[in-house]
Amino acid sequence: MRNAKVVLLGIAAAFLGRADTIISAAQDSTVANWGVTNTSTYGQTVTAPSTSVLQSFTFYLGPQYSGSGAINYEADVYAWNSLTNEATGPALFTSALSSYTAGAGYTLITFFPGVAVTGGDQYVLFLTTAGLQGGQPNSTISWGSNDPATYLGGNFVYLNSGNTVEFDTAAWNVGFGGAADLAFSADFSDVPEPSAIVLLLTVIGILGVGAFRRGKRSLQTQAN
Repeated sequence: MRNAKVVLLGIAAAFLGRADTIISAAQDSTVANWGVTNTSTYGQTVTAPSTSVLQSFTFYLGPQYSGSGAINYEADVYAWNSLTNEATGPALFTSALSSYTAGAGYTLITFFPGVAVTGGDQYVLFLTTAGLQGGQPNSTISWGSNDPATYLGGNFVYLNSGNTVEFDTAAWNVGFGGAADLAFSADFSDVPEPSAIVLLLTVIGILGVGAFRRGKRSLQTQAN
């Protein structure tokens, strides 16, 4: 039984010690203008490094570019078709409504989708004001971007669709000026192999049976 405990502890430690994979592109330039009205959607395509879970992603939202006022938006994750440069629905993640008010510098905006992804497949992570612009003042901002490309698994992409939602019905624009990628990071957590989960449950079962038998023998000894 001692050996079983050692195995269980080893498996549990392996699960707890599973390292996340973080992909990113540092900010070394800027790209504009995103918000209300026309260029309503900015995003970054990424390639999932493994069959895993997209735990979080972060963008760098910057200073005012034109107009003024808070910008209401949502974050989304879709699968991505790199042959046609289109998002493919349905949405894998859609956030609650958020609001951004530009300051003097850059603000890191992070979302936690918890989306299961397939290794080698591409996805688009984006923020959009499309469908949310009613009653908003004209207001656009700059974003942090990266050029030349340091992340080779995707690109900066955007849609000039104004208030019209066209995420999976129109081809997106890829890159703009010197912006090869947005400044971003994305955190992927490995998914345990099914065989490892079965082994863990088996060992837990063995330990449970052993504990039950030891308890039963102890009660019998006390009764005698």
